[in-house]
Amino acid sequence: MRASPAQRCPARDCPVDSRRPLAVALGRFLAALHAVRVDAAAAHGVPLDTFDRLNTAARRTATSERLSSVVAAGAICPDERDAIEALLDAAPALTPAANAVVHGDLHAGQIIVDSDGGLAAVIDWGDVHVGDAAVDLAAVHAVLPVELHDAFLREYGGVDAARWAAARARAAWHTVALLAHAVDTREQDLAMEAMGALTRLCAGL
Repeated sequence: MRASPAQRCPARDCPVDSRRPLAVALGRFLAALHAVRVDAAAAHGVPLDTFDRLNTAARRTATSERLSSVVAAGAICPDERDAIEALLDAAPALTPAANAVVHGDLHAGQIIVDSDGGLAAVIDWGDVHVGDAAVDLAAVHAVLPVELHDAFLREYGGVDAARWAAARARAAWHTVALLAHAVDTREQDLAMEAMGALTRLCAGL
């Protein structure tokens, strides 16, 4: 088991069972970010989402290829692959809104925690855009165990069921992409985090 962080480090280095402070802080952070006025952000050059980041169907081919790769590498088993594909098949056809400023690429490597497990920083803002909050909410499903979702939502506020399900689907394909990258580059910590996230995402299916 990885040790508790002694200083600032990516959330992937923070044990899953110690992420309650992060759940609370992440809820507050995303509530504040998603409350930023989109007209003001656009006036400062923040673009719209041109990558259709919530389109599950558009990513199925690439996700299937990546799943084949990570199964062949032994990172996940065939049953886990079936569960991930079932999750994606069940994803709602959500019409994305353009009513929030979103980070766009939020995951456990971009979230920095402090020595107490709380949120210290969010890095790598190269994908920031005006789009749908579900793009960022995917990180909740990937980074936090399900028992901490309520703690997050108490700080963030309510999320409708379709948007929450769409966020979970994005978390699945985004995490598959991270795992494939980690396997290719032999980044063991990132691979461990991604494998754990996929197990959490598939639990109960």
